[in-house]
Amino acid sequence: MISLDTNLKAILMNLPELSGVYQFYDDSNEIIYIGKSRNLKKRVGSYFQKTPDSPRIALLVKNVFDIQFTVTNSETEALMLEINLIKRHSPRFNVLFKDGKSYPYIKLHSQLPFAYVEKVREVNNDGATYFGPFVQEGKVNRIMRFIDRHYKLVKCQKDVSDRKGKACLDYQIGRCDGPCFQEINEHLYDDEVLEVKNLLNGRYLDLKRRLTDKMMECSQQLAFENAGKIRDQIRAITILEQEQDAISSDDHSYDVIAIDQLDSNVLIQHLIIRTGKIVEQFKVRYEIQYEDQNLHEILFEYIKIHYTQVKDSPNQINLDRSLSQELDLENFLNQFKELHGHKLDIHMPQRGRKKRLLDLAIKNVSESLKADLQKKDRIGTLLSKTYELLKLPKVPYRIECFDISNIQGSEPVASMVVAVNGKMEKKLYRQYKIRGKSTPDDFAMMKEAVSRRYTRLIQEDSPFPDLILIDGGLGQLNSAAQVLKELGVNIPLASLAKKEELIFVYGSDINKGVQLGADNAVRLFFQTIRDEAHRFAITYHRKLRKKRTLHSILEDVPGIGPTRRKKLLRQFRSAKMILEASIDEIISLGIPEESAQNLIIHLKEQVLSGKLTR
Repeated sequence: MISLDTNLKAILMNLPELSGVYQFYDDSNEIIYIGKSRNLKKRVGSYFQKTPDSPRIALLVKNVFDIQFTVTNSETEALMLEINLIKRHSPRFNVLFKDGKSYPYIKLHSQLPFAYVEKVREVNNDGATYFGPFVQEGKVNRIMRFIDRHYKLVKCQKDVSDRKGKACLDYQIGRCDGPCFQEINEHLYDDEVLEVKNLLNGRYLDLKRRLTDKMMECSQQLAFENAGKIRDQIRAITILEQEQDAISSDDHSYDVIAIDQLDSNVLIQHLIIRTGKIVEQFKVRYEIQYEDQNLHEILFEYIKIHYTQVKDSPNQINLDRSLSQELDLENFLNQFKELHGHKLDIHMPQRGRKKRLLDLAIKNVSESLKADLQKKDRIGTLLSKTYELLKLPKVPYRIECFDISNIQGSEPVASMVVAVNGKMEKKLYRQYKIRGKSTPDDFAMMKEAVSRRYTRLIQEDSPFPDLILIDGGLGQLNSAAQVLKELGVNIPLASLAKKEELIFVYGSDINKGVQLGADNAVRLFFQTIRDEAHRFAITYHRKLRKKRTLHSILEDVPGIGPTRRKKLLRQFRSAKMILEASIDEIISLGIPEESAQNLIIHLKEQVLSGKLTR
């Protein structure tokens, strides 16, 4: 028996013999492992009964400081909760996949007065109702087209209850009732939303009965045109229903999964075959964290996570290896049946088309692993060369690059782009509107941008980059270096001068610069980062300049003072939006009709003269 402190002993003694999910915490109150069991007391206690054979489990147990648990009504509920918690917290001792596939959902904005549907790839806690995820994107698109054709839900993808919209093409062709600009029968609208919910929940029989009653009612009232539309709708639903039946029961609809390993890299190849055709294929990556992890365990974890999330699951999956009964496979298959309403068969095909498809998946996964490793080697070599050629103190896995954009000091902005492991990461980019200078002074502007960036990182206690790259020569480089010195930050610093593409590294022989050949990989790498920073800065600068131009033009319109200009700019982001708006929309902002007419005339004149672009 492992030696335990009093707190853990008390927790283990009081665990219930019920199904549920348990969470292990370390001494920093961070979740390090999440699991489920049909008997919490037996399962959690087994970790601490004897010295673990596995180094991974031994390390896990050593780091357990606290245990929390949640009791569930069934094992299936425990499985779903376990997977959701793993996705939310990403504990380091769980098997976590880097899935290149993002499954689509259908999102019903049921929290809005006038609900609408859209296809999304993320689930947020925003009050909307989500259906999915769906393995087959084509199926989602067909459902969306069906809803768009047969239901008059709004297509504007926003809350239209303020009625500030106007008649659009969907309204004119009879696919929307126009609640964005007029009163409609909200009871009938809610009925349509309910029918869409039944459709997305798979309640085809209930929906067809409801529509059949409506069709008969229309016939009795001699409304034969409406009855014909409902008849077409019922036929379309029948097609969707038959398609769903084909997915779940046709013998030619199944999945094929192969797994392989190269060094510490694991890759899973997943083929989805429906009615005899490969409709989708994708790869899922995993990196081995502990020596004793084996492919059987990793494959089983993937199957559990995948098939408890997807909505349109098959009857059969074909694997390139058998799964050990020690993995609690039988229990999972029982839970799968309870969750999806049909059983799941797992096979290792030995001949026929399934074997040929499995061989294809095995070949694919092997070749992809080799290609991934070669790509990693190329990036690793590039970063190593950067480190060696520029004599940097560390390999620059993360590079942050700054650029300034302004025209005669007008609307000066700075951009910061980020390259991580040789790849541009757009979600990490930042833009800065320069506050301190209105006259042309690139050095001062660079100082401000660098100061704001790293002052914030210091305040947030966030990690620094391995290298800062400045677009410019010695002047810009020295300006950035001065800021870092004042902040007490020691980050390697370099700049790339445009004229001769010289690379200056601060702290080395700074006046000399490093001249690399035009085809040198490191020089091309730096140019790519610099050009991206320049593009990002120019885009932001143009946006601000366009807004400022509109603001200046509005100053010349009679009857449009500062308050009204502010309202117009807040409501309309461009001249095009103002010109497309109705007079009533402009008047609704508190602008007199005469001033609104003057505004439209003035803007049209500016567009014709070329002083303003639409």
